[in-house]
Amino acid sequence: MARRLAEALTVEVRLLAEPCLWCWEIRDKADRTLVESGWAARWTAHASRDEALAAGRERLAELRAGAVAGGIPRGGRPGRRFPGRLQRAS
Repeated sequence: MARRLAEALTVEVRLLAEPCLWCWEIRDKADRTLVESGWAARWTAHASRDEALAAGRERLAELRAGAVAGGIPRGGRPGRRFPGRLQRAS
């Protein structure tokens, strides 16, 4: 069941209106339910669409690996945190 769940997910990117940066979102392919968001969960944004897509694909691979191994891992790649300020992924 976990394997089917992981295979049903996809990465999408969107442009944030303010500031003008890109973020990734992992969504269910069937009903587009939001599963995880780099912006909402980590306040991580990227300077380009390609950077955001690569980071989202990396997180999706982590989720899929965790689902196959028996559990969806929490968190993700750690980043620098600046409370109240935007974090750009490097």
